[in-house]
Amino acid sequence: MKKLCVLLLLTVSLFANAKEYTFSPKDVPAMKQLLGSGNLQPGDAVVLKDGAYHNLEEIHFTGKGVSGKPIVWRAENPGKAVISGKLRLKIYGEYLQLEDLLFYKAWAIGHDMIDFQGEKGVYASFCPVSYTHLRAHRHAQISYA
Repeated sequence: MKKLCVLLLLTVSLFANAKEYTFSPKDVPAMKQLLGSGNLQPGDAVVLKDGAYHNLEEIHFTGKGVSGKPIVWRAENPGKAVISGKLRLKIYGEYLQLEDLLFYKAWAIGHDMIDFQGEKGVYASFCPVSYTHLRAHRHAQISYA
């Protein structure tokens, strides 16, 4: 019984620490810094307000979520956060999730527009892309390594 109480307490404390970070198109530098910092915790969400996010250039989305508590990068309203222009999105870590984003007329910087690995063999594990639409430029490529 004591072990069950300790486990319950740990589970509740993990959920209590999850944070939601909201960004608008004018906040792109701060958003990029947070996504690439590795400081996001299991259950955290990075939320994009409605608007156009143009020419984001290179973005790293990294961190370590856990099963049942991924780190999520999502639109506040499905399909209303529009990512367009030049992009190289590198997703690597564990239990990272993209949700409800719209990539419209986006194109790759270099070879891949979306790459599920970081530098030198750092890969993505359990990183789904859900309810996200890619209406990419005709030369866009997605790499799953």
